Amino acid sequence: MPVYEYVCPECRTHVEHIRLMKEADDPTPCPRCSHLVVRQVSRFAFKKTAVVSDPTVSKPVHMSACACCSPGRG
Repeated sequence: MPVYEYVCPECRTHVEHIRLMKEADDPTPCPRCSHLVVRQVSRFAFKKTAVVSDPTVSKPVHMSACACCSPGRG
């Protein structure tokens, strides 16, 4: 489930809740002053993964007589 960030417009308290997406905008009271909090736009976090390069994919395969690989042509 996603984590949503909220801020209270009255006391400026920041709150985070783990909720279902369909519940993201449901009214939520501030734990400090009980006013309704407003959902904030959050940043996304991505996990960086290692990229494995496949030399057969990264380098084009040409016939020996192609115009781009033959010496003296192009």
